[in-house]
Amino acid sequence: MLDINKYIDKLMNEAQKAGLNECEAYYTDGDSFRVMVNQGQVGEYKVNTSCGLSFRAKIDGQIGYSYTQAFDDAAIEMLIHQVKENAGILETKDEQFIFKGSSKYSELNTYIKKLDEATPEQKIKLALELEQKCLDADEHIKSVAYCIVQSGTSQSCIKNSSGLDLSFRSNGAVAFVMPVAVDGDKSYSGGYAINIEDFDHVDTERLVNTAVERALSQFGGQPVESGVYDVVFDYEAAGELLETFCTIFSAESAQKGYSLLAGKEGEKIASDIVNIIDDPLHPKGPDSAPFDAEGVATYTKNVVENGVLNTLLHNLKTANKANAESTGNASKGSYNSPVGISPSNFYIKPMNNSVDNLLSTLKNGLMITDLAGLHAVDTVSADFSLSAKGFVIKDGKKEKALEQVTISGNFYEFLKSIVMIGDDLEYGKIQTSSVASPSILVKNINVAGL
Repeated sequence: MLDINKYIDKLMNEAQKAGLNECEAYYTDGDSFRVMVNQGQVGEYKVNTSCGLSFRAKIDGQIGYSYTQAFDDAAIEMLIHQVKENAGILETKDEQFIFKGSSKYSELNTYIKKLDEATPEQKIKLALELEQKCLDADEHIKSVAYCIVQSGTSQSCIKNSSGLDLSFRSNGAVAFVMPVAVDGDKSYSGGYAINIEDFDHVDTERLVNTAVERALSQFGGQPVESGVYDVVFDYEAAGELLETFCTIFSAESAQKGYSLLAGKEGEKIASDIVNIIDDPLHPKGPDSAPFDAEGVATYTKNVVENGVLNTLLHNLKTANKANAESTGNASKGSYNSPVGISPSNFYIKPMNNSVDNLLSTLKNGLMITDLAGLHAVDTVSADFSLSAKGFVIKDGKKEKALEQVTISGNFYEFLKSIVMIGDDLEYGKIQTSSVASPSILVKNINVAGL
C-alpha cells in the first residue's frame, strides 16, 4: 500500500538534489459512492476512487508545474524533469509563491467515521425506502424522477521545501429525491436534499414530505401581470443567485476586469442589513478546511459587513498584486488544476426573522422558490433574466402557485434592495451547497408575465 508521506518525502529529497530549492507537492485522494433507484430497482451504481499529485517548483522567478497519478521512482524523475521544462515556458509577470506557512492553523474535524462504516447495502436500502415513501405519500405522486444516495471521502496534503506539512480529511453524504406529481395532463416535480451524518438515523420523513409538498404545491400555477413587485426569495432561490454571482467577490476576477467590485473595498455595495460571511471553519459547512490550496491558514471573515465591502477573496498572487494579505481562498479544482480562487462556506448572515415574518411584512407580492437559466447570466455586468416559479402572496399568505414568469434585474442592485433577511440558513441539515443564503425580502423586482 502506498505511503504517500514517504513518497512525497522522497520526491522532495530528489528535487533538492536536482537543485530545486523552492518546491511543493500537493496530493489529493478520494472515493465516492452513488446509487440511484428507479421503480424499485437499482438504476445506477457507481463507486469511484481517485488520487493524484501535483508538483511545482520556482526556478529563476518562474513556476514550473507537473503532475502524476503514478507513484514510483519513474514518476519522481518525470515530475522533476517536467517542472524544469515548464518553468521556462509558462512565463508570467505575476510573482509566484511557494508558501512558507502560517503562524497558526485552526483545529477542525469534519470527518465522521460512522459515515465511512456504512455499507453499500445500507445506502441502497435507504434509496429504495425513500422512493417507496414518495410514491406512498400522495395519490398524485406517480413516479420519482430522481432518488439518489451518495457519499464521499477526500483527503488533501501539502508539503514543501520550507517545511510546510499539512493534511486534512473530510467526508459527507447526501440523499436527494424528486417526486413527480400529476394533475390532469400536467406534471410537476419537487426536489429536496438533506445531508446525512448517520445512515442509521436519516430524517426520511422530512426529506420525503418536503419534496412531495413542493411538487403538490405547484398545482394550478399561473403567471401574474407584468410589473414591478416586492419579492421574497426563499433560501434556495436566494442561495442560487448568490452562488451564481459569487465570482464578483474574487480578487482574481476584479484584477482581470471581470468584476465591478474592483477597488470598492470600504464602499457601500449592499443594504445596511447585509452581511456576507466566508467561513471555512464552519463545523457543518460542506467546504470546510483549516488551510487552502496554497497552505495558507483559513479563517472566518466578513466579506461584506453592514453593506460595506471589507475585502475581496485573495490567494497569494492576487494579494501580492493588491498589496494585501491572502484571505486563505486559494483553490484547485483537482490535483492537476492551476491555483485559482473560490469561496469556502459563503453565505448571507441570517437574522431573527421567520419566513412567516417575511411574508407578513411583504403582505402582497411574490415568493420565488425556483429559478431557471442561471447558467446563462452575464456575471461581469451582473444582469440577469430568469424563468421563475413560486407563489403569489396576498395578505401575507400564499394565495396560489406562480409559474411562467421571468424576473430580471442586476445583482449589484439586488444586494442594495434587500430589506429583510430570514433565519432559515441550515448548514449541516438541508444545505448541500457551500454557497447559501436564508430567505430574503427584496424590493422592486421586474417581473414579466401576462
